[in-house]
Amino acid sequence: MVRLLDTSNTISNIPTVFQMTRSTLGAFTAATATIVLLQATAAPSSESSIELQVRVFDGLEEVTEETKATVYPSGKREGSTPTTFTPGRGLTATLPPGLYDIQTVRHRQDQVVSIRWSERLLVLDYPDEGGQHLEVTNFKSGFGALQLRPQPGVDVGQLS
Repeated sequence: MVRLLDTSNTISNIPTVFQMTRSTLGAFTAATATIVLLQATAAPSSESSIELQVRVFDGLEEVTEETKATVYPSGKREGSTPTTFTPGRGLTATLPPGLYDIQTVRHRQDQVVSIRWSERLLVLDYPDEGGQHLEVTNFKSGFGALQLRPQPGVDVGQLS
């Protein structure tokens, strides 16, 4: 329920401009989430492909070279896209924009050490990523990632 109120009362009795009940707020949130999801799952644009880059860590140690990743359309286990390891870039695959699930499997001495699923990842052609999209997976909980990208023409070897 949205209720507009007259705010010409005295300063000590100023009511709120509008009020939403919990059910209205819940419906508004659900409608917004549905719109975002429909936009993300709409048919991918054939005009653009994105290079997905996957980097994998186990705590602070990067284990991308020991890991294989397979990308699936979100919620499905058919139509997978394997990734290829490229030194300095991680595991890569070229995909149309959309929602994806990624299965990462870490191998050591021909043994599976860890398996991790990352689900409902939104891969879009963001203007600041130049046709690439980075996803970072960590086999240990409680770790995050931050990517710093220099401006074009900046030599990162000169930064201190």
